[in-house]
Amino acid sequence: MRWILLLLAFALAYREGQASLCCEHASSNYACHRTCQQLADLGHGNHHTQEIQYLADIVKNCPKDLSDFWRCVGVSYTALQDIERFYGRPCCDLAIMNSCRRSCVSAGSIADLMCRQSDELLFYSCIERQQKGDTCCAYATSLDCKLTCRALFVGETSPSREQKQSVNEHCSNDNPRVLACVTNSTQPTQVNRPEESLHCCDKAPSQSCKEICRRVLVSMETEQEIVETLIDECQSPVNPIDPMWQCFLSKSVDNDVKQVKESVIDDTGIDSAKLQCCAKATLKSCRDLCIESYGKRWSDTYNSFFTQCLRQQVEQEMMMCIAEVDEPCTQGCSGLDYCSNFNHRPTELFRSCNRRADQVAQTNVDSWKTGLITLPQAHLSIPLKDITRCKPEMWKAISCALQIKPCRSGSHASTVCRSDCLEMIHTCVDQSRLRGQTPEGICNMISPVDNSSECISLAKYLAPSPHIPVHQEVTSLCHPNPCNKSQVCQVNRRKCKHPDRCKPYVCKPACPMGEVSTLYVPRNMYVHVPDPSRKTNCFKVCKCGHRGLLDQCQSLPCTKTMICLMGEQKKEIKEHGSIFTSECNKCACVSGEMVCTQKHCLSPWASLATKQNYTGLPCNCDIQYVPVCGANGKTYPSSCVAKCLGLRDSQIQPGACSKQNPCANNPCAAEEVCVPRKKESMSSHQAVVQYDCVSTTVCSHHKHDPVCDTEGREHTNLCLLLQQGKKLAYWGHCTNSCVVHGEVCGSNGETYVHECAAWGERVTVDYPGPCITTGHLTTEAMTSGPSCDLVTCPVLPPRCVGVTPPGGCCPQCASEIRVLYSTAMVDRSADHIEPITVQTVTEHLRHHVTILECDVFGYLSIEGDLVILIKAITKSPTPLQVQACNTEAEKIASLIQLKSPCIMSDLVLSPLITADIRGAQIQTLNSAANQIPSLHLLLLTSLVVALVSRATDCS
Repeated sequence: MRWILLLLAFALAYREGQASLCCEHASSNYACHRTCQQLADLGHGNHHTQEIQYLADIVKNCPKDLSDFWRCVGVSYTALQDIERFYGRPCCDLAIMNSCRRSCVSAGSIADLMCRQSDELLFYSCIERQQKGDTCCAYATSLDCKLTCRALFVGETSPSREQKQSVNEHCSNDNPRVLACVTNSTQPTQVNRPEESLHCCDKAPSQSCKEICRRVLVSMETEQEIVETLIDECQSPVNPIDPMWQCFLSKSVDNDVKQVKESVIDDTGIDSAKLQCCAKATLKSCRDLCIESYGKRWSDTYNSFFTQCLRQQVEQEMMMCIAEVDEPCTQGCSGLDYCSNFNHRPTELFRSCNRRADQVAQTNVDSWKTGLITLPQAHLSIPLKDITRCKPEMWKAISCALQIKPCRSGSHASTVCRSDCLEMIHTCVDQSRLRGQTPEGICNMISPVDNSSECISLAKYLAPSPHIPVHQEVTSLCHPNPCNKSQVCQVNRRKCKHPDRCKPYVCKPACPMGEVSTLYVPRNMYVHVPDPSRKTNCFKVCKCGHRGLLDQCQSLPCTKTMICLMGEQKKEIKEHGSIFTSECNKCACVSGEMVCTQKHCLSPWASLATKQNYTGLPCNCDIQYVPVCGANGKTYPSSCVAKCLGLRDSQIQPGACSKQNPCANNPCAAEEVCVPRKKESMSSHQAVVQYDCVSTTVCSHHKHDPVCDTEGREHTNLCLLLQQGKKLAYWGHCTNSCVVHGEVCGSNGETYVHECAAWGERVTVDYPGPCITTGHLTTEAMTSGPSCDLVTCPVLPPRCVGVTPPGGCCPQCASEIRVLYSTAMVDRSADHIEPITVQTVTEHLRHHVTILECDVFGYLSIEGDLVILIKAITKSPTPLQVQACNTEAEKIASLIQLKSPCIMSDLVLSPLITADIRGAQIQTLNSAANQIPSLHLLLLTSLVVALVSRATDCS
């Protein structure tokens, strides 16, 4: 094998001018000499594709007995090693943007690339092809097999028959897994209806090429044949900016990998997540360009969309929406070397906490030291004084903030505050060279806001995080994503049989929200997407199928932008989509539907007698606890309250829902057993079945609906549990975080056999024992009645000042999100899926909570809204864990409030309209001693910065 090992350094030989000399030693063999000379003629540069192909030919053409030849090339080999450091290296020349090309040349992984897939379709198509090759060729144990395998994937087209034969020859004795992988990865792709791409031929560079293009599209069936013929006969190599190739690409991105059909693009557009952002455009021209770009015409309109809209301050809301899809705000940051002050902040949100952003931040500061900041998006250059002497730590914080992108928890903005901008411009900018610009004018362009809720203040990033000693109390998962590209990461909160082998996350198969979308949704989820073929406000419902694509799409009725009329005379107009307050109630107007909470408002001018009779319940119902069960599965404190919220007599049964027996009339088939299963429907009229019929004969191991038995063992579904003769303890995964003894009253006013049973239905515990009262609703109620005084509340964690949810008696160390939702949209969605329940909403919201120590619960309030509670579920939550769960709640509330595609794409969550939040507070007075080190550190840093500013000559 010495002859093949000597090949390891051939590239260095020819790069230093020795290749021609080596070729002389192969002059006795014409094929070897010619191949060697072709490689030598490449010279310097990024020629990874040609190098690998020629080196594979050298393995094939050069006999092993050419000892002088192999001795000459016996120096270190670089081409293959460079590709193995990053498999995407052969793709670098396909990148359109310089920043993308430069980052590709030096990248160590795909995370280091400074560009988005939506901006570089052909480049990322090549990357995915190389990734597949990297997987197959990694199985090779000999160099000749590895080289011939690599040569199979580096070309622009599918491999030829000769290349496949070469792999079979050199890998047959090496590793059969290489051959199996190559066979599975290089099947010719049948093009679906190629004649539908005939319009792309009109973009060909010449008339003869147009005719060739039309001929091959009609006569050939595989992508390999079509592409190879176009390259050879049109003499038109694949070019990322060539109109013809862009047109073909917009029809299908890398069909070898994704097998995306044109019908899918027709249904969802090329990025249905970003397509939702188009409705947020301020200018009609930008809205139209956005729809065309993310619908079907990316290659035709994206450049115009980018320059005319995505660089304009007027389109901030749309830009923020697009940023949320590309880089969603996630909690926690660690692993940074240069921007180390951003590490160990587990209760803060960031968009781009990664190694690449860290490196770019350092590179930017190094470039600023030359005395100039260039802002291409603002067509502006800012001359600087010596930033190594003028506030260097502040400049570092600015650069890091611009790259790491901290998010405000309420607005999700990542803009540096105007006051920081003005301070730096006034102090460290050479204003004599500003050429008509003023500090105020510059900051208006790059940092227009100074509201603490909408911008990032840099003061805290001048010092290390105060949470360094305790940051490990919060486990932030799924960022960066530990799963592969075609999967989504979700937190695993289940009790593990083997904790040492149990990962705290699970990887779920998923689908992209369009051909080039970076947003993925779990398999079997129904998504709510704009219809690219119809006008704004028209949507489809699709399902993430087993092919990894959105399919089974059906059109929904278009949303009507109808106004709402208010007031006794119906003369007060509210626009569609508006959020407002009517007396003491939160309201929204959605397509003519007025959605409001159902509080009974007390007038400020009410008489004393009216105030004394005010109960705070809807319709001012009497405070009496005579529970009834609604057809929607919710327990109401009295029939008066149930009727006030719209239920009819026929939809009400005496007694709490937990006391009803839905299996009394034996509704299941003969070979099935009926098991009660409580649910709360969010529909205005659709009742929900409150039981499951479970087969007693045949169980499916593929139905995933976990349950926990009374012995603490988890089963995939109830059928399997009963088949093994076990008893049901509660629905959901088994967990160590709840208690399985003693009755409890849930926050929804329902009695449960124990805490775990309540948690299994996504309900938190209000107090121990059965439910006995309506709970608190308002502090203005003055009437006495059944009271929470009879209740003993659980003890809160140390230093936690909790919130008391509506209808509850006891404060909880949790964040409360009160959500308005459209029952009309719930009913419309239920035409395509099972009726939406509180349990399904909370389960889907759990997917967006990536902190292991936090969980999501919810119930329907008797004031007409949905209450979501996010709380720490550890046995003894620490203040940091409570703060982390508060931040997750703020993130969820913001996503709802901002109508982010991350939430609105989910059909189950799409009816959610607006959200208000209040969170548990952490007392700090009793633990001031614990805060002294971090407080001293922050004050000391501020003092040092101030002294340095005074002592340093910034002129």
